[in-house]
Amino acid sequence: MIHRKIKINDLETDLANGLPLIHLLEEISGKDIGSKYNKNPKIRSQLLENTSVCVKFIQKEGIKLVGIGPEDITDGNLKLILGLIWTLILRFQIQRGGFEGKAELLEWVRKMVAPYGEKPNNFNLDWRNGRVLSALTDSISPGVFPQNNWSGNAVQDLETSQDIAEKSYEIPKLIDAIDIHECPDELAMMTYISFFRDYYLDGMKKTDLKHTGFTHCSFVIQTRDKHNNNKKFGGEEFAVVPTSHNEDLNLQTKDNGNGTYGADFNFTKGSYDFKITINGKEIGHSPVHIQV
Repeated sequence: MIHRKIKINDLETDLANGLPLIHLLEEISGKDIGSKYNKNPKIRSQLLENTSVCVKFIQKEGIKLVGIGPEDITDGNLKLILGLIWTLILRFQIQRGGFEGKAELLEWVRKMVAPYGEKPNNFNLDWRNGRVLSALTDSISPGVFPQNNWSGNAVQDLETSQDIAEKSYEIPKLIDAIDIHECPDELAMMTYISFFRDYYLDGMKKTDLKHTGFTHCSFVIQTRDKHNNNKKFGGEEFAVVPTSHNEDLNLQTKDNGNGTYGADFNFTKGSYDFKITINGKEIGHSPVHIQV
């Protein structure tokens, strides 16, 4: 939040009046919370009013909060505040681009580093030797850190990978190399690695635009059972058929295996309609209309 000239030094105390959290939520969500909060809170009731605005906004975004209320933020309950911050990181950073969470992020990493002979099974212990991060760093832009340049010294290779990622991909060093080697934290590593994924996916979209003249677009369908609960498994017969254009949209569909189904396509300016079916039956709101 540099351009807003707001700096948070201590999560336990600096969120008490709600203002930094309000600005943070606006930044990461891209939405305006509005003017119904105290711009210059002085007394406890005003502080609580601001933190209440934050909690209500988060809940309105469909994010489930467990055990934390406005009082916990204002009174500096650090454990609950840290839980809140992780929830925001998970929702607005790790789950970007249709990713559901740890399993999908790990699967993406495994695909990227497989050509290097690496197969991580977690976001902590398997990263200590530096090989997985080195492989991931090179996989995004092959040749920036090839295997024959790896030193075999875990900390040194971790530091080199981070230096390259910062210089070439503008990915900040969120974790010290020595911490990754000695005591890797799963949540911190997930957050850090999600920046690699975002850089890679953004690059893929720019490549599509540069070479085809089209812009890349995607959407995700969440299936539900008869009780309106989200399904947690795939296997349904999912189909998307464009009904308004004859041009090649390079339409691709995917069963994510977790109850969600995705579609990717290229588009130019205009109107698009898609017929979407699950097991041969059209979903609600099908055909879907998109105006570009």
